[in-house]
Amino acid sequence: MRLHITLAHIKACHPTDKPYPTDSYYQRLANRLYAHLQKRFVNVSMQEEDLPNIALTLTRYFEDIIADSGLWRAFSQLCEQKYGYAVPLYHDAEEYYPDELSLNAVRFLTWKTFSDMYPDKLIYADNKLLLNIAQEAYSLLDDEFDKAPVNDDLARDIDTLLDQAGTNFNSLRESLTWAMSCSYLNDSRNVIENKQKAIDELGDKIQLTQSMKEYFVNTKFLFNYKLSPLALLPHQWLKAVAEARGKEQLAAELGVIKVEKMDTWRMLTRTGNELSLESLHGHKITVPVEEFNIDEKQLALYDGLMASFVFYQDVWHLNGLLIPAHIKDRFEKMRQECRDIPQEGTHSYSSEQLKEMFGGRTLIYAKDGEEMIKLLSQKMKRINKTDLHELNTDKPMTVTLFIDDKEPFYNQFFCFDTAPCIKDSNNPFYDSQRAQAEALDMLWDEKRCTTHMAEYLVEHDMLPDAYHQPEFRPATSEIQQKADLLFFIHFHRSKNA
Repeated sequence: MRLHITLAHIKACHPTDKPYPTDSYYQRLANRLYAHLQKRFVNVSMQEEDLPNIALTLTRYFEDIIADSGLWRAFSQLCEQKYGYAVPLYHDAEEYYPDELSLNAVRFLTWKTFSDMYPDKLIYADNKLLLNIAQEAYSLLDDEFDKAPVNDDLARDIDTLLDQAGTNFNSLRESLTWAMSCSYLNDSRNVIENKQKAIDELGDKIQLTQSMKEYFVNTKFLFNYKLSPLALLPHQWLKAVAEARGKEQLAAELGVIKVEKMDTWRMLTRTGNELSLESLHGHKITVPVEEFNIDEKQLALYDGLMASFVFYQDVWHLNGLLIPAHIKDRFEKMRQECRDIPQEGTHSYSSEQLKEMFGGRTLIYAKDGEEMIKLLSQKMKRINKTDLHELNTDKPMTVTLFIDDKEPFYNQFFCFDTAPCIKDSNNPFYDSQRAQAEALDMLWDEKRCTTHMAEYLVEHDMLPDAYHQPEFRPATSEIQQKADLLFFIHFHRSKNA
C-alpha cells in the first residue's frame, strides 16, 4: 500500500506544531520525492515505511536550509567543533555551505534515518543502497533548490521560542520540549518509547496518578535525556541552536546550567524568602521559597523533601514534582544506606591522586577481580574492600580500571573483559584477533565502557582494530577514522537504552 505524506507530517517539526503557507509545497515535494524513490527502488527489499521516512526527513532538512532556520547549521557547527568535519561519516570533497544543499548531508541523513528505524542493527555508512537513494534524492532536491519558497515564518518562530526561553524557567522548559521532540535531527520515536518505558517502570513505586507520573517523567527527561545524533542533553542542543541564530546571551545562560537529579533533601535554614537545603549526597543549595509547589503553611509541617532542581539564570528552580517528607533523625541513616555515597571511615581519592599512585597511568589492568583488589590494596593506604564488591566474581576475565578525570565524584570505573581490545604498551592482555572481532562492540555498550573511557581510547589511538570494521567507510586519513569513531560513540549512546 502506498503511503502518503500529509500536511500533519510537515508541520509536526514546526514550533508548536504550527502550519505555514508553504506547507502544501513541501508536502507535494515530499510525496514527489517518495514516489520517485519508490519507482527507482521498486524491486529492492525494503520495509513499507523506509522510503516515506527518508523522503520526509530530507524534505524537513530541505525546508530548514532554504529558510536557514538554524537546525542544520547548529548541528553542522557542533560537528565541526567535535570532529573537525561539518558532516559526520561522509568526507567527500564538496563546496559546503550549511544553508545550501549538500550531498554529504543528504547521505548522512539517509543513513541516520535508517539507523533510527533499525536501532538494533549497525547500518554500514558505505552501504551501496543508501548511496543510490541519497544520490537520487539529492538530484531531485537540487533541481528544486532555486524554486523552493523560503519559509521565513519558521526562522522567526524559532527565534521566538529562543527568546521565550530566555525570559524564565517555565518558558525554558517549553522550548526544551520542542527541542526534544520536534526536530528532524532527533529521533522523536525513541523519545516517546523511552518516556513510556520510564512511566511503566514507575509502577507502584511512587503513589501518583497516571497524569502525574507522565509529568514527572517529562520534566525529568528535559534535563537528563540524551538526544540523537550527538548524545546531547536538550539544553545543550538548544544552546547550539541559539548560537546558530545569534542569541549569544541565551547561549551563555544555557551553557552554565546545573542539574541536581531527584534526591532527598533536608531543610537547613530559612533566611527571608530563601530556604537552604542539603541533599543526601552532600550538595547544598539555596532555593527561593516561591519555587516550591506547596503553600508555606504546609511547607512548615515538614523538614525534608524529595525533588530535583535546575540552576538557570543564577537561581535554583524546582524541576517537576516536590514530595514533602518528615526526615528528623533518619537523614544520616538514609545517607549510610546509599551505596554511591562514601561512608565515614572511608576515603575518596581524587583522579590526580589515583594517577600518581599508578605512575601517571589512566588505565590499570589485572587478570581478574582478585588481582585488582590486591593491586588496589597495595597502592591505597585507606580502602574499603566492601566498595569493591563488583570485583568479587568467579568468572575468569580481565579487569580494567579507568581513572576518569572528567568525573569529580565517580572517578573509578571497572570494566570486565575489555583489556584484550585495548592496544596499550602497559596492557599485557591485548589480543589483536579478539580486538578485531570485539573492539567496535565496546563503543556500542555503555556498561562495558563509559563514554569518557571510550573517548579516551579513541583519542589515544588504543582501538586501531575498530577502524577495520565494515560499518565505516574506508577513510582517507587517521584523522577521519578517529572522527568517525568518536561520532559512532556519541550516536549510539544517544539511544538512552
